[in-house]
Amino acid sequence: MIRSFIAKLSTFLALFTLSARITMTAFTQRRGTHTFREPTQTNNWTSLVNGWHQNVYRGLPVEYIRAQTAGTPDHNPEWVVTPKIMGELNPDYRASGPTFKDAMEESARRIAASKHC
Repeated sequence: MIRSFIAKLSTFLALFTLSARITMTAFTQRRGTHTFREPTQTNNWTSLVNGWHQNVYRGLPVEYIRAQTAGTPDHNPEWVVTPKIMGELNPDYRASGPTFKDAMEESARRIAASKHC
């Protein structure tokens, strides 16, 4: 019983340590000061984050690198997006969804909540 507990604890700590690592990029090293307003149907998270990004990074929007999750059927795909913020890939804000748009929106929501904007 103790061995089982120790094994489970070791697995948990390994996963926690892995998930706690943050990729060091120009974005993750920023101390954010921007406050986003609440998204609306016409100004969703993707739109709000792109507006912020265009102000701080040469007028360019966030670029989203997309891929279909391997093993998902073509008629019901799962999309994964990794944002390119300030010219660098930021896998910490990767997101997935049933559509490319849904995955992008979730990634943008994570970026907005990061406190690096």
